[in-house]
Parts: sequence; structure tokens; C-alpha cells
Amino acid sequence: MKKFFGMIIAISISLFSYANITVDGKTNVYVEKSNSGVDIINISTPSPKGVSHSTFKEFNVSEKGAVINNAKNIARSRIAGLINGNNNIKDTRAKLALLDVTGLEESKLKGILEALSKDKLDVILSNPNGITLDGASFLNIHNMALTTSKPIIENEE
Repeated sequence: MKKFFGMIIAISISLFSYANITVDGKTNVYVEKSNSGVDIINISTPSPKGVSHSTFKEFNVSEKGAVINNAKNIARSRIAGLINGNNNIKDTRAKLALLDVTGLEESKLKGILEALSKDKLDVILSNPNGITLDGASFLNIHNMALTTSKPIIENEE
């Protein structure tokens, strides 16, 4: 019986340690899974100038990949298929998506990070704890910046 509970605990810990993307609740970003298991990141509502600032406790991209959803309506992702529009995209689509990690773990990018957007999207991934790339690639992203600096944001512009 002890062995059984020990196995359950070990499995639970290993599942917990492989969390991909966890929002921190400071912005209206939310994450869903596609039917194929790809994380769909519905970025926060952009400012009038097109800056979307989304905050995360954890931000990791698995081998299955992840999609930054900047689409108003249903659209086709190259890695996730058809996905619904992002309810946070109202009048203005994002021109720049700032993915800001506020947690204590480094980010690990092991798959494709795709921007689902009418126009190519600029993306900044900021994680002061570090960023590791192992098989990462970027799709439909105009400019991609990875930084271990803490972003300084003035008026979300």
C-alpha cells in the first residue's frame, strides 16, 4: 500500500513539474489546449497603440508547440489547426506581444512558437530567471526578442 501511494505521489510531482504555461492573474490572458494538445495563448487586450502585455507564472513551450492567438475570429493555425478567435482582441489587434514571466523558474522553449495573426507579430519573451532554447523555432513572428531583463513599461505604449 505504501508503495502504491509513493508511486501516486511520484507521478503527481512529475506531472506538476512539467507545467507548460501558467498565467499569473495580473492580466486578462488565458490559455487553452487545442485538440492536438498545443497550448493556445489568448494574449491580453492590446493597448490603443497595439501593445499586449501578458503575464505568466510559468512560460514553457513543449515539443507540441504553442500558438499566440492574436486573431479576432476563428482562424487556422499551422500547428494547431482551426482555433477560435481570442475574446481579448477587440478593436485593435496586437502589433507587439510582451510575454512577461513573473514567476521564479526559467523558460524552456522546445517546440514551435507560432503567432496566429492577420499580420506578422513582434514578440518579446522576458524572463529574468533565464530562457533555454532546445529545438525552438518561430513561425509568423516578425521580430522575436528573448531577454532576461525585467521589462519597464510606461503607459503600455
